[in-house]
Amino acid sequence: MAIRVTDLLKLPELRSAKIIAGKNGLHKPVYRISVCDVHPDDSIISDGIAQQGDFYLSSIFLNETDISAAIHTIKLFIKIGISGLLLVNKLHQRIYDLPKEITDLCNELDFPIIVGDCSLAYPSIIKNGMEMIFKERQLCLMASKIEDLASGKLGVSQTMNIVKDIYPGHKEKLTAIYAPLSCPYMDLIDDQLEAINDDSSTKAFHYSNGILIIYSYDSTASSTKKVQWLSDILKNRFDSDVVGISTDLEISAFGQAVNEAVLASKAALFDLKSPIYYASLGVEIFLLLQKDPAIINGYYMRYVKPIEEHDQKYRSNLLDTMVCYIKNDGDAKKTAAELFQHENTTRYKISTVKALMNLEEAHFQFYQHLLLSVRIYQLMKKS
Repeated sequence: MAIRVTDLLKLPELRSAKIIAGKNGLHKPVYRISVCDVHPDDSIISDGIAQQGDFYLSSIFLNETDISAAIHTIKLFIKIGISGLLLVNKLHQRIYDLPKEITDLCNELDFPIIVGDCSLAYPSIIKNGMEMIFKERQLCLMASKIEDLASGKLGVSQTMNIVKDIYPGHKEKLTAIYAPLSCPYMDLIDDQLEAINDDSSTKAFHYSNGILIIYSYDSTASSTKKVQWLSDILKNRFDSDVVGISTDLEISAFGQAVNEAVLASKAALFDLKSPIYYASLGVEIFLLLQKDPAIINGYYMRYVKPIEEHDQKYRSNLLDTMVCYIKNDGDAKKTAAELFQHENTTRYKISTVKALMNLEEAHFQFYQHLLLSVRIYQLMKKS
């Protein structure tokens, strides 16, 4: 991970800055911030002065008269992989337009050029921008350590060394709570994470495009109320629709707890109500971990496809009834009420499904296949 040009625009100094060219390049990563106030030559490559991911502060191009030199500079920047250019208007003039030739080239090659006003100071932008870059690198390093724990390849000694490093105040047991987020890391309200970390029993991390909270406690304590509270924080403060919660484990099983919480969150595609507890999952775990699509597709063709074809031919809505029936834990009365149909109609449709599966004489086996068919149908529909 790296911060992007668009992240730099969130610095207080740049909130009034204007993008005047190359707006489709705002996604480019930024690794360093530097100054370039003259048109450079190719030696900046051979001498290692410029590097991919550099973002330049500059006053060149303002009142530009040598168009050919400007175009050469932009092409050189793009060749190197420069992320973009912030033009700082030292002339105390309101100049927001570049020559058309420069603007067209930047738009064509997605090279962002941004203009700030004359009050901008190079040192302030460089300092705050590099702090943002450093912070993101720290987040990535922490996430990398959690990935090592979750890999399952470390021994107990290695595991505990990393756990002590990232969570020095841990107790004997832990529960992991994970919420995938749609917004980028730098868009998050970090003071919310700091508030969580102020409590010695909890530790929050950026992890796998989401937020991971570890709640650690003594072996005699109960995790139920605190875990629910943390789940509510993820839902309300970070606007997360999905929260996955691990089982209660020993601290040495840190990686397992992380994997359980992440896997539980993925079970949301089965239309399960959040928060989703790993302990409540059954067949969903094996479907999410199944690596061979041919196995799932084979089951789908054998059991689900005939029901789909029946629905298409007779408009019988058997699949909708199956999904609702499983959601209501096999309660025909609740299913009928939710689907606005008579209870006997629900029972008839379930019997029709049993016949289509050729399981009329296998009552217990039918319910196993009914649940699995619904989950595979949901999985195929959303994959």
